[in-house]
Amino acid sequence: MLLYVKPGIKAIIKINGTSGSTFGGTIYAPDSLITINGNAGADSPSEFYTSIIGYDVNLTGASNINFIYDATRDYGFPAKLQVQK
Repeated sequence: MLLYVKPGIKAIIKINGTSGSTFGGTIYAPDSLITINGNAGADSPSEFYTSIIGYDVNLTGASNINFIYDATRDYGFPAKLQVQK
């Protein structure tokens, strides 16, 4: 989990990436405004290995941003073992 905001909270979230920035994990803020601002060159992009869940998601900046979905970086509940009689 990269960032978690409880449902019902209307947060304003701003993530600023620069050349070579790398982020991974789930951004979960279902009632929030999320702004991702990048300022990276073409030879060294900002990379987001994320799932973004927000009410409003905006991308801004003069940059090269790569969004790469990687299921292994998604948040998930740990497996549970149940014993049954």
